[in-house]
Amino acid sequence: MDAIFSCKNNKTEKVQGMIAIEEADTTISVVMPYKISTIKHSVADYNKWRIEYDAYDSVRLAYGTTHFVISGMDNTNSIIVIDKIEDVQKQKNLDAVQS
Repeated sequence: MDAIFSCKNNKTEKVQGMIAIEEADTTISVVMPYKISTIKHSVADYNKWRIEYDAYDSVRLAYGTTHFVISGMDNTNSIIVIDKIEDVQKQKNLDAVQS
């Protein structure tokens, strides 16, 4: 099978040996929109901070909050925490408990 690719610069490129793609699964997944909270800050020691942060997971889950943590490649002590929030009022209650 051959495929032709074209860019806006009007050049075309023929690619040989493309593999045929089988018919994809037609299952449809519905994804509901959700709210997130993003926090970027630095910690003194990422490994120590992460142990303490993960120990609080059960509390976050009880309030309907899941999270994703990203640490910097050059500076692992620079982090971004992304919380997925199911219920804004529950998140506010969680924030009150944490402070």
